[in-house]
Amino acid sequence: MKFREGYKLITIAGEQAVIMKLEDLKDLTRVVMFNKSAALLWETLVEKDFTPETCAEILSARYNVEFARALEDVRSWLSTLK
Repeated sequence: MKFREGYKLITIAGEQAVIMKLEDLKDLTRVVMFNKSAALLWETLVEKDFTPETCAEILSARYNVEFARALEDVRSWLSTLK
């Protein structure tokens, strides 16, 4: 999978968020706030193909958490982004 083009990571009041313009609704934009883990994944994987397992590997290595736990969190995060 790949993040859609046109989404942008920004900083709002010290917090990171992604701005998503919804394609089927011309004047509607969605903002998803990111924690540090989500921002790390975004910055590492933007414009790249990746799998949930790739994301879990990145989180496991960075935060020293079990792969299965990281994969569960990644799947939840990706569901939110969809």
